[in-house]
Amino acid sequence: MPRVLSLFLMLLLPFTAATAHESHLTFVADRAAERMAEKQARDLVQFARVELNLKLDWSDASIARIEDVAADLHADYRRDKTAFTELDPLLQRLGSYVGEVFRRNHGGVWGFVHANGKRILAMKATDSGTVLWPVERVRQRIRGGATNNVWTYYQTRVAIALR
Repeated sequence: MPRVLSLFLMLLLPFTAATAHESHLTFVADRAAERMAEKQARDLVQFARVELNLKLDWSDASIARIEDVAADLHADYRRDKTAFTELDPLLQRLGSYVGEVFRRNHGGVWGFVHANGKRILAMKATDSGTVLWPVERVRQRIRGGATNNVWTYYQTRVAIALR
């Protein structure tokens, strides 16, 4: 039982911190992180077109397609027991695409937050100051399943940013 609780708390941390705007987590903008995320997002667009026959057009609605890909990866992960590290390059690209769509359509800046001794890639919405964790959300979706829906997460973050 303690293992389940620990896993739940680990998965909940990025979502809770972003929602609650906890003051002890400091966001630091990072231009190199932004360049890296932009490149990974562009790489995903090309990969999706060539390998998945999927057109990603940088629209908010395209995040629903990212959710579909993440759902398929979750099913593969559970079925094949793939080592999660093997999926990391793809989930980095998926999360970067989610963040880049938000940044392009709603304004934001890439950077890092330090939490639990880790430096975590994040984005801060320009207008609301909300911190988003798109790569972590994709990671949670692939590990944890539909309760970590990327499309729902994205829509919620857009709604918060537009308040």
